[in-house]
Amino acid sequence: MPVLPQAKDLPEEIRELVLYQKHSVSHETFGRDTAELIAAIAAVLRGRRPTRPVNPRLISAGAALVAALLFLIYQFDLISWMRPSSRTRGADPHIATVLSDAEFAKKAESEAAQRKAEETKKLAEEDARREAAEEEARKKAAEEEARKKATEEEARKKGTEEEAKKVAEEEDARRKAAEAEARRKAEEEQQRNKEEEARKRAEDETRKKSAQEAESKRKTDENAQIADACDRLAASPEDSSRPAGILGVQGARIHSDAAWNACSAAMSLFPDVARFSYQAGRAASSRRDDERAMVLYRKASEAGSVAATSAVGFLYRHGRGVGQDYAEARRWFGSAADMGFAPAMNEIGILYALGLGVPQSYVEASKWYEKAAGLGYGLAMSNLGAQREYGRGVTQDHREARRWYEKGAALGTALAMNNLGALYDNGSGVTRDFAEARKWYEKAAVLGNAIAMRNLGNLFEHGRGVRKDRQQARQWYQKAADAGDEEAKRRLAAFK
Repeated sequence: MPVLPQAKDLPEEIRELVLYQKHSVSHETFGRDTAELIAAIAAVLRGRRPTRPVNPRLISAGAALVAALLFLIYQFDLISWMRPSSRTRGADPHIATVLSDAEFAKKAESEAAQRKAEETKKLAEEDARREAAEEEARKKAAEEEARKKATEEEARKKGTEEEAKKVAEEEDARRKAAEAEARRKAEEEQQRNKEEEARKRAEDETRKKSAQEAESKRKTDENAQIADACDRLAASPEDSSRPAGILGVQGARIHSDAAWNACSAAMSLFPDVARFSYQAGRAASSRRDDERAMVLYRKASEAGSVAATSAVGFLYRHGRGVGQDYAEARRWFGSAADMGFAPAMNEIGILYALGLGVPQSYVEASKWYEKAAGLGYGLAMSNLGAQREYGRGVTQDHREARRWYEKGAALGTALAMNNLGALYDNGSGVTRDFAEARKWYEKAAVLGNAIAMRNLGNLFEHGRGVRKDRQQARQWYQKAADAGDEEAKRRLAAFK
C-alpha cells in the first residue's frame, strides 16, 4: 500500500481544507469528532465485551464504520505504525508492525488530543481571524457608513447648495422673466402709443388732406369756372388751342368788361398758360386798350401761342397800340405762317393784294389765300371769291365767286355770308333777290360782321325786300358803327 503524505506536510490551504473535511465527515457520519471516535473504538477494544448475537444491521453499521475508519486512517495517516519502522527498515514494506491494543489506544488518544489541540488552536486562530476579519469588516462597514453618511451629508449639503442655487436661478429666471414681461408690456404699450399717435396723425393727415382736396377741388372748380368763363367770353375761333366745345367769339362780339375780368383772373391763376394771356389780349383790344393788348400778345407769343404771334402782326398792320409798320406786320405774320397758322397766311395775302409793305400782287395774294383755304380757313375762301367777283389777278367770274363764298359760308365765315348776300343784293351772277340777300346779311350780322350790319341798314333805309324803315336802318347803322365800321359812322352822321 503506498505511503500517503502526512497532514502537516500538506500546503496550508490544502491542509485546512482536509482537516475541515475530516471533521465534517466525522460529524455527518457519526455525529462526533474523529478523535472521540477513535477513543471510543479503543475503549471498546479494551473492554472486550462478550460476544452478543450478531445483528445484521450492526454488522452493516460496523462494516461502514470500519470502512470509514480505514478511510480516515488512510486519509490522515492516523496509524503511523503501519509504515516501516527504523527497526524493520529494509524489511518488506508491505508488512506492518502490529501494536498492542493498549499502545494503540494510548497512541490514538495522544494523537487525538494533539489533533484536538491543534484543531482547537486552529479554530481559535480561525475565530481570531474571523473576528479580526469581522472587526475589519465592521470597521470597513463603519468607515463605509461614515463615508456614506459623509457622502450623503455632502450630497445633502451639495443638494442644499444646488437647491439654493436652483432656487436662486429660478428666482433670477423669474426676475428676468418679470423684467422681460415688463419690457414687453412697456414695448407693447409704447408700440400701441406709437400706433395710436400714427393713427391720429394719419387721421389728421387724412382730414387735412381731405380739407386740402376739398379746398383744392373748390379752388379747382372755381379756377375751372374762371378759366371756362375766359374761354367762353374771349376765345378766338381761329385759335386751335381753345378747349374742345368752345366755338370762340369774333372780336366784334366780345363782351369787353366781362371778358377782361374773367381772363385777367385766369391769367393770374395760370400765368404759364399762353391761351389765357392771348385771350386777355383780345379782351383788352375789345376795350380799345391796344397797348395792353400788345404786351399780352407778345407774352403769349413768347409762351408759344401762334395765334398771339399773328395778333401782334395784326396790331402792327393797323397801327393799334404801336406805330403802323407793314414790314414788321409781314415779319410777325410770316413767323405765324411758318408754324402753319392759316389766318396769318391770309393776312400775308391781304398785304400783297393791297401792296402794304410788299409789292402789290394779286397773283402772290392768291397763292397765300389758296394756302390758307387749303387748311380750311373760311376767310381765305371769301377773299378768293372776292378776287373772282372783281377780277383781281384773275378773270372775273361771279359763279366761281359764289362757289367760294358758299364754301366759306358753310364754314361759318361771316364775311363770306355777307359777300354772298351782296351777290343776291346786286344780282351779280345770280338773280337779284333782296330776301335772299337779307337772309345772308342777318346771318353774318349775328356773327358780328359790321359790313353785314351796315348792309341791313341800307336795305331798311331804301326798302329793298323790306318795308322802308328809317328807324331800323338807323339801328343797324349804329350797330355797325359800334363794331368799328367807318362807312356806317359816316352814314349815321349824314342820316336825317
